[in-house]
Amino acid sequence: RPGGGKAEVVMDQDRRPGPPAGDPLNVLILYDHWSVFTNTVREHLESFARFSRHRIAYAHAAADGPLTFPLDQFDAVVLHYSIRLAFDWHISPEFAWALRSFRGLKALFIQDEYDHTWRACQWIEQLGIGVVFTCVPPEHVRSIYTRVDHDRVTFHPTLTGYLPIDSDLGKHVKPLADRPIVIGYRGRALPFKYGQLGQEKLTIGVRMRAECESRGIPHDIEWTEGKRIYGPAWVDFVASCRATLGTESGSNVFDFDGTLASGINAALKENPRLTYAQVEERFLAGRERDGLMNQVSPRIFEAVALRTGLILFEGTYSGVVKPDKHFVPLKKDFSNVGDVLRRVQDDRELEAMTDRAYRHVIESGAYTYPAFVRQVDDALSRHAGPSRRTELPDSFGWVRELPPPTISPGGSARWKWFRRLPYRGAKAVFQLSGLKRARRQVRKLIAAQSLIFGDAVLREFYRTLRSTPASRTECGSRGRLMKELLRLALLRHVCRACPTVLCAAWATIRFEPAAGRVVFTSNPIHDLPPVIASGQAVVDQALAAVRDGQIREIIWEYPAVKAAAALNLGKVGNVEFNLGPDRVFRFTALERLSDVAPETAVRVLAHVAAGVHVTAAAVAGEVFEAVYRRAS
Repeated sequence: RPGGGKAEVVMDQDRRPGPPAGDPLNVLILYDHWSVFTNTVREHLESFARFSRHRIAYAHAAADGPLTFPLDQFDAVVLHYSIRLAFDWHISPEFAWALRSFRGLKALFIQDEYDHTWRACQWIEQLGIGVVFTCVPPEHVRSIYTRVDHDRVTFHPTLTGYLPIDSDLGKHVKPLADRPIVIGYRGRALPFKYGQLGQEKLTIGVRMRAECESRGIPHDIEWTEGKRIYGPAWVDFVASCRATLGTESGSNVFDFDGTLASGINAALKENPRLTYAQVEERFLAGRERDGLMNQVSPRIFEAVALRTGLILFEGTYSGVVKPDKHFVPLKKDFSNVGDVLRRVQDDRELEAMTDRAYRHVIESGAYTYPAFVRQVDDALSRHAGPSRRTELPDSFGWVRELPPPTISPGGSARWKWFRRLPYRGAKAVFQLSGLKRARRQVRKLIAAQSLIFGDAVLREFYRTLRSTPASRTECGSRGRLMKELLRLALLRHVCRACPTVLCAAWATIRFEPAAGRVVFTSNPIHDLPPVIASGQAVVDQALAAVRDGQIREIIWEYPAVKAAAALNLGKVGNVEFNLGPDRVFRFTALERLSDVAPETAVRVLAHVAAGVHVTAAAVAGEVFEAVYRRAS
């Protein structure tokens, strides 16, 4: 990598000979359009359309993104980091199923790799991703991605962002004497789970503001969400500062399975007054791997382009900038803060430093998006093989250029008050949370009625238990019965792996004769094995036990990541039902029905269990075929 960074890792790069450099591929980039209001995310995405030699198309593939075209129109599909594989719900199930069956090259850009790392590994394996663009240094890749087949998957190092695409940043540059703010900064109080690197973003702002206030130095230093600045206003802000603060990005604490975050959250819920030092001693001791993920932030590139000085905590910054040469180093104990403040108020010294940084970072061209995209193009060409297509076909569902961003927080400070009226009006409407909740509840009630009483077997179940005073007393209140019926309907959809299920899951069943227990278990899609063992024999055993009166418990288990079931119900739209935090639900009314009317209970249980005995390949095939038919 240019500029003193680490060399590019290409594991097994000669496995597949690539096409000539000029041979373009059809490349589809899957992204989350709700993330593009952030400049760094949008520029990272747009760089491919602007600078790639390949033919680029984009498709929104987050949880609410429908697949309306077949993927086989493309030579390669790239998952962008705006779709976070650390969360099962973030990727559209339809795209996930289609990607499993896609035979072309599948690549992934991933960031925040310290969150649920093992879940990302599972997604890489299940989707068959062959190329991963990672922020993990090459020498640590194998120790972090321990659950990935490194003989099959190639990792390429990359930065979190690059020099802004806007080549007109120079027009915003002001002489140092015309900049009213000596030190400006917008930080953020990150969760404790990110360790010391995360805390430094808050520490540097809090302590430097106190120093500036005590010395009477003009400053604009904030760290709350309400003070964040977006869009053109951010450029104006940085250009108005003589210097800006900065720390290394990333986290050196890896939460591989999510237990660290859940443990810290539980402790904070029990005692919200816990300090970072207390959390560090209890949860983070021995887990911080110093120097592993310390990275340069894209904000540093922006500041250099605007010839704004840099006051940075001591660090390596991916080898991009050097202390005293390109930035003023600040010791983390603030022992040299007096010298730092003197240097940023010296016009001659600060101007010489910003000039050196500009020549090294900007004029060298080493950290631009065109240079970045060339590396990505070469990697895709090398691994995808020659293209069999000559152009992108016309299709509905993907675009060649990103659409405009949705309503974003903030906006330009230069807007007149009357130009902000529509934005403020829209924001006020969307802030009517009571109205939104009411609308969601009405949709849920309509959806629940449709799921329960639109199903003949569940409708018979309800009528049987409400037919006599004795059975009504036995099954409990109407509300408790409706809650159970709704969960039976949701479980049936999960067991059948219907395309209507927006949360990607699959189900198994087991019967425990000694305990008289039937247990359904729903699992996230990334845990799908090559073959699910046939469950029809288990279903038959459970039905026989119902007839013989041997059933004492019928349970649905679901992990924390599947605490909600989301379905697409046609005219009703997408509806999400919260299953509750207990991770298990017991069907008491169905258990009682097995004593009162065993044959009805058999029909209900068989109706719900239909589908759990299919193989994984059949599940994938059925869902993909349904999606493909919809696209056609």
